[in-house]
Amino acid sequence: MKKILLFAVTATFLSSCYNRLGDLTVLSNRNFDRSEKYVLLQRDVTVKVKTKKKDAIERAVDKATNQANGEFIMNATLYVNPKGNKIKIKGDVWGLPPVTPTSAK
Repeated sequence: MKKILLFAVTATFLSSCYNRLGDLTVLSNRNFDRSEKYVLLQRDVTVKVKTKKKDAIERAVDKATNQANGEFIMNATLYVNPKGNKIKIKGDVWGLPPVTPTSAK
């Protein structure tokens, strides 16, 4: 009986606080222009956001894209806690290629 109780307590402590909400192909708060040539800026970006307002996904997307100076997230996975006030997003940030300064002649 003690082994079962110990296992149950251990499993509870090791379980994740987030539930997987789903996978999305493209996730963005900005307009997506299909004519632009976007490049991969950063792979496997993970951000966590906690808010009392109902805009947790929007804040998480903004935080992830701003972290890598990107435009949108591809192959995103969303996780949310049971209360809905904490969200975690993991995905690849894409954006316009960085502008390199041209050499002066």
